[in-house]
Amino acid sequence: MTRRGALADRGAESALLGASVAAFAWGVGPLAVRGIDAPAALTAFWRLWLAVPIAWLLARPSGGLDLRTLRRALVPGVLFALSLMTGWTSIRETSVANATIIPALQPVLVLLVASRLFAERIRARDLALGACGLAGVLAFVAVSSDTSGASRRGDLWAVAGLVVWVAYFIETKRLRSRHDDVHTLPLLAGVMLVAAITMTPYTLALEGAPHALRPVDWLLVLFIVFVPGFTGHGLMTWAQRHAPVTLLSVVMLLSPVVSAVGAWILFGQALLPIQFVAGAVVLGSVAGVVTGHRGVPVEPEVT
Repeated sequence: MTRRGALADRGAESALLGASVAAFAWGVGPLAVRGIDAPAALTAFWRLWLAVPIAWLLARPSGGLDLRTLRRALVPGVLFALSLMTGWTSIRETSVANATIIPALQPVLVLLVASRLFAERIRARDLALGACGLAGVLAFVAVSSDTSGASRRGDLWAVAGLVVWVAYFIETKRLRSRHDDVHTLPLLAGVMLVAAITMTPYTLALEGAPHALRPVDWLLVLFIVFVPGFTGHGLMTWAQRHAPVTLLSVVMLLSPVVSAVGAWILFGQALLPIQFVAGAVVLGSVAGVVTGHRGVPVEPEVT
């Protein structure tokens, strides 16, 4: 193997491992959201505005947030705010399992558009693993009517969140692929600022003037900011430069399994034996993609 090929292998593996950590971080996020007593809109408002100054400080070593990056962050920022509105509402309206498993259907939508937008080709082995993972997700949802806390109203919010999240995922991948000067932390700073501004009128209309949270809720919000927020989004945004979006979408199937098992442990939301089997299929599919992928070209990046 050539030196360039070896670097490509290591870079691809690192990107997929980083994406796996991001998927795990996103999996524990809904558990924190479920544990917060405040309304979802108010929680999202404080989550975003707390993230803005932290993101700005983290972005300074990479050149900071300039007007060009802020303009590029407009669309993904609005989409991210919409994903919080729909996703967090679904977590409150239905079971955590349903609210996170339904958005995990995103590989289907991603596969429909990625080949045209990014000229990506996925290997037969990866496609088969993705299909197995998707089958596990569908099996999980099919029996969820027997799972405590599920509701069709909340499931519809989750479907809306699925569509918005796919749009956000594709748009950030497009930015990372077409602009070499779009770096991870400045882009995240822009996304957080735009999302916070977008969320503000929604929160004012729904909840009135924002008020303080309980001390335990503040801790959970800070957890969301740093773990699924900066850790999850930072690693996934970085990985989008180095791995195909189709593979990353398969790795993200890990998130709902983490959420569902966590809700079973923490909140007593029942899981049936077949759902454990389906979750194991999803985990095995993700592990197969992460450990078996080779040869994705890598480009150096200054973050």
